[in-house]
Amino acid sequence: MHGAGRDMRMTCRITNPTEFLIELLAFKETLHVAPIDYDMLIGANFLIKHGAILDVPAKKMNLRNTQVHLRLGGETSPTNAPVVNRVTVQQTVIVPPNSALRIDLESAGMASDYLIEPKGNTTLLVPRTVCAKGQKPTLCFLNITDNPVRIPKGDEVGYTQEVKVIQSIDEEPLPSVGICTTPSTLKKGSPKSGIPSHLKDLYEKFVFCIVTFTRCTTKTVAH
Repeated sequence: MHGAGRDMRMTCRITNPTEFLIELLAFKETLHVAPIDYDMLIGANFLIKHGAILDVPAKKMNLRNTQVHLRLGGETSPTNAPVVNRVTVQQTVIVPPNSALRIDLESAGMASDYLIEPKGNTTLLVPRTVCAKGQKPTLCFLNITDNPVRIPKGDEVGYTQEVKVIQSIDEEPLPSVGICTTPSTLKKGSPKSGIPSHLKDLYEKFVFCIVTFTRCTTKTVAH
């Protein structure tokens, strides 16, 4: 993503339509999550779409007949607490080929639980990581190449951002990874009890192929 300025290119990710509030007004829009110091920046497309009227001298915005206070560029937040911080490597590290390495990183303290968002300009595979408040930032670097990869001291490998609520956008969230349930633990008549339908179909196709192959082999031997 490119910002309005020189060298303002930054890595961001696009969310699914997400519900959020401005004052008491509810919206559902696609968001761009980027490493910026503000909680949220409202784009011109959003303002035009919802017919917003800006009164910059008074620091107010009229949005759906609701007055919203504006915070102009350069003004600090009420808490002055950073919500986004850079994450850097404390010392030079070499990740061996075809291996994974967990590395302790350096970053300013966060006032709440936070997510480490890795930068995408590397040959290493780096998963996002959620850390608790006060926990030292740590990332796992996976090198799937046949050559060692060097990460120099002070290299920026990602950024942290404040996390408050993590909620699935699905109406019925799936069970957590690694947790298996059996029919005996579910209510009778539950649509999730027993083996899922797609696994049943896969199993039936597998059995059909095995039986067909066995019959063909038997006929060949008989001849």
